[in-house]
Amino acid sequence: MENTNEDPELYIVEGFAFYTKEEAEKAERELKKIRLLDERLDPDNLPAVRALYIKALDQEVFETEIGLTYLRNLQMHLIGEGYLKSDEKPLIIKYSKTQWEKETERMLEEQKALEKKYKDKADERIGRAKNKAGEAIGKMKNLYLAVGVLVLLIIAMFLLTLTGKNPNIINYRNAVINEYSDWQKDLEQREAELRKKEAELNNE
Repeated sequence: MENTNEDPELYIVEGFAFYTKEEAEKAERELKKIRLLDERLDPDNLPAVRALYIKALDQEVFETEIGLTYLRNLQMHLIGEGYLKSDEKPLIIKYSKTQWEKETERMLEEQKALEKKYKDKADERIGRAKNKAGEAIGKMKNLYLAVGVLVLLIIAMFLLTLTGKNPNIINYRNAVINEYSDWQKDLEQREAELRKKEAELNNE
């Protein structure tokens, strides 16, 4: 077992790379079993080879890529010799603990990247919304200012109307009443003079 120069986190056993020292050590133990079996097993003794293959599968003797590759070779040998059907006792490929951890880590990283992507988009939208809100607040302030100025102008016009000398919408009624009163007094005065002259004529 040795570390690879390409990736110091990988451990090499018989050309197979493992992520952890524990997995590599397990592969080495399986490699020792394989070498021991090869010394004792006659490949031409097909019934013995078949029995070994089935027992190794049932008891899950091999778990790493090295052990599963050995079982695959036995399987192909038995199928080729007619001692095993192609769909009989298939190899069950399982993820090792390390593979599960690496796969889980990869999925978590993808999830985090996806979450960051959506978070960045959400932050961007929130930023745009804040800018629009700021612009709207500015427009509202300008509107309030304009309304305030307009109110002041109306108040000023109202005051000018109350204090002005010329008739207008507000004091027009008062001006008309005053003019009517003057006209009525003048009329009464003329009627009085007319009655006086009539009385003088009657006396003559």
